[in-house]
Amino acid sequence: MTPFDLQGRTILITRPEPGASESAQRVRAANGLPLLAPALVVRPAEDLMPFRAALAELERFDGVVLTSANGARVFADAIPPGREPPPLFAVGSKTARVLEARGWRVTHPSHPEGGEKLGKEILTWHPDGERFLFPRAEEGREELVKELRKNGKQVEVVSVYQTVPVETLPAEVVAVWENIAAALFFSPKSVAAFLAALGRMAFAPGTVLAALSPVTAQAMRDHGLQPTVIAPRPETDAILQALAEFWSGVRSN
Repeated sequence: MTPFDLQGRTILITRPEPGASESAQRVRAANGLPLLAPALVVRPAEDLMPFRAALAELERFDGVVLTSANGARVFADAIPPGREPPPLFAVGSKTARVLEARGWRVTHPSHPEGGEKLGKEILTWHPDGERFLFPRAEEGREELVKELRKNGKQVEVVSVYQTVPVETLPAEVVAVWENIAAALFFSPKSVAAFLAALGRMAFAPGTVLAALSPVTAQAMRDHGLQPTVIAPRPETDAILQALAEFWSGVRSN
């Protein structure tokens, strides 16, 4: 049991699988009722040839950078057992755990703050590194790439997965719509995809809208939603604790 209590409230989770089920476990551990409505579906990238070509010459890279658990899974699954990758750098502990499960050492910030922060950290951790491989989503953000390149580093970006918006919400979600206490949003793209699937429906009065990060919160505002709670760190437990504290009156964002 976590040190915070969601008091049996229904928590809507909009992130794609397998992250949705992982977050659902954390909701249950905090005495909440998870309701899954993934707004995105994770699929392999349209063209995996650049990724496969990079893997064939993996030794030419001084490091591999991963900024999502999805990218880390694809990378880990593509490396044959016994093959040791170059130094690995992850955006946070969740992404790192996927790689550490293979027995690999992974360097990551103690408190994840996004791609630009990771880029600055890599320059400190591995100043002699010149060429980095960056497996990511097809529609990935550019902050990390820009940070490394402006400091003279070569970054080879390869798409390994894509996120595809769903068209409709699950029937079980619509059936209990009025009972949802909080809706969790984990990325800007999930905000847009969820609202498109939502159509003309609207959140019931009193539903708490929670964002995993300031970037996601801004995406919510851009789409006409006002985030009530913003996680202090981009981690599931952080957003759930922020919700529990909001309801208990400890703080509000």
